[in-house]
Amino acid sequence: LDRPYFLFVGSINKRKNVAAMVTAFAAARAKTKGDMLFAIAGRMGFGGDDIRGAVAKSGVAAFVKLLGYVPDAEIPALYTGAQALLFTTLYEGFGIPPLEAFACGCPVIGSTTGSLPEIIGDAGLLADPSSIDAIAAQIETMLQDTALRCACVERGFRRAQDFSWDKAARQCLDIYKELAAH
Repeated sequence: LDRPYFLFVGSINKRKNVAAMVTAFAAARAKTKGDMLFAIAGRMGFGGDDIRGAVAKSGVAAFVKLLGYVPDAEIPALYTGAQALLFTTLYEGFGIPPLEAFACGCPVIGSTTGSLPEIIGDAGLLADPSSIDAIAAQIETMLQDTALRCACVERGFRRAQDFSWDKAARQCLDIYKELAAH
């Protein structure tokens, strides 16, 4: 990755909305005339042919890097180097990649659906995952508003601290205790 890049991390399938992210990236790249890449890290899954087709038709195939599987040990470096994590999925039950990105100082553009608004809070930007224009607009905002990007990095570090496996385990235990008492 030899220039600024946006990043997606996760399984690459239809539910993850990667084809729409590629199309939005192409629109934002054209509008801003930016020299950026879109790096996609993860294994190709259901709908892989559609995603490859979207990349081919995007007009920016040379600037979309399908990295395939990336070992866990290398993921933090990808987050650290990225302009932002682009994670406008159709639905997430939780959404670990945004928290990983926050912990690495990487701003996040997430979707307005599922758990992501609650996970991201005010630490990132949100876009309707069914709107290419909305996703592209948030990419443009992240590129052009340096002060906002820096604020998202700072808020992201704080947001990541709100979540931990220990805290989740304690909360689950408290719920079990409460249920057992009834």
